[in-house]
Parts: sequence; structure tokens; C-alpha cells
Amino acid sequence: MLEDTVVRIGSNSEVGARSWPIPLILVFIAVTYGIIFYLTKPIQVIINAIRPYQEGRQNLIPRIVLPRSHPDDEFSRLAGTLNRLSDRIRKQISTLTHERNEKSSAGDSRSSVKYTLSSLPDSLLSLTTLI
Repeated sequence: MLEDTVVRIGSNSEVGARSWPIPLILVFIAVTYGIIFYLTKPIQVIINAIRPYQEGRQNLIPRIVLPRSHPDDEFSRLAGTLNRLSDRIRKQISTLTHERNEKSSAGDSRSSVKYTLSSLPDSLLSLTTLI
């Protein structure tokens, strides 16, 4: 009878020894998921900020603001680099638009001069060529 009790305790401990790794593995998976989520959150913020521009829903690349980040970590430096790139692109677009508008208005004034000259009678045109 004493041997039966010892055997039963031994067999129960073997079952317990086999079942404790499962909760440990589940805890390990949960902790790993949390760490991965924490580490990849800034990347997700950057992707979500740029996605509307990529899909054509915005005309300008938006500024990227990372929450709770350290100014010296890699993600903040990446966001800062993308923000500076975006600023530079905005300035170049503005400059090109301004130059195009200036050329367009200069072209309009030249065409109006040509139209004015073409509407003059031939006798006046011959006088303007002499002058």
C-alpha cells in the first residue's frame, strides 16, 4: 500500500513536469509579441504617415511625428531624415511652380504683343519696321 502511494505521487509529478512548459511557452510567446510590437511601432507610424501620399490621397508628404521617442534613436533619426527630405521636395516644387508661373505670364505677354502686332494694318506694320 505504501508502494502504491509512492508510485501515484511519482506518476502525478511526471504529469506535472510535462505540463508546466506549456504555460511557460505561452508566456514567452506573449512577451516576445509585446517586445516585437513595441520595437516595430515607430516603423508602423512612419508607414501610416506616408501611406496617404503613396496612395495619392495627399499631394504632399506629411510630417512624421513619433510619439515617446528619444531624439537619438534610429527611428527618430529616420523620421527626421524623411521630414527634411519632404521639406526639400516641398521647396523644390514651390520653386518650380513659381518659375513655371513666371514663364507662363511672360509667354502670355509675348503672345499678346504678337496678337497686337498682327492686328495692325499692313501700312502701320511697315512703319514700325522702319523705326
